[in-house]
Amino acid sequence: MSLFHYSSFSDPEILELQKLLEEREGVPYTCEREISGIWLHTSDFEAELRLLLLGQFRVTVSRVCFCRQRKGTMTAVLAWLEHFCRIHQVQSIVIQCVQTEAMANWCQKNDFQPIPHASINIHGIVLGDYKKSCSLNGKNAQVRAFFLFLS
Repeated sequence: MSLFHYSSFSDPEILELQKLLEEREGVPYTCEREISGIWLHTSDFEAELRLLLLGQFRVTVSRVCFCRQRKGTMTAVLAWLEHFCRIHQVQSIVIQCVQTEAMANWCQKNDFQPIPHASINIHGIVLGDYKKSCSLNGKNAQVRAFFLFLS
């Protein structure tokens, strides 16, 4: 697979993630396809998960809000994302616009690091974007090392 080959989520992947959310949250989700990602949401838009994919560089969680908080839904989504990244050789996962202390703590607990140029420390809480590098192996390990050097 070339570096720029993978650019979207497959139907089976979307259905798997949708099922995960519905089982964890107990409500139906709808999926809207976007040019570079997917937006899963409930009919009233009270719960949502939006994922953007930038080839094999990163998956960005740009919106997240669940009905049942502190029940492990985001941790289950993270496990799904890490599996997705291993299969498709995606280099990192970014949680965009962390705005609460609880989410900042969750990011740190799950080995995400604040992105220095996209985060700010306010009264001891680092808000902004967080990044987690994904374990890659094989031919893309050198590409990953190069981009880690640049970041």
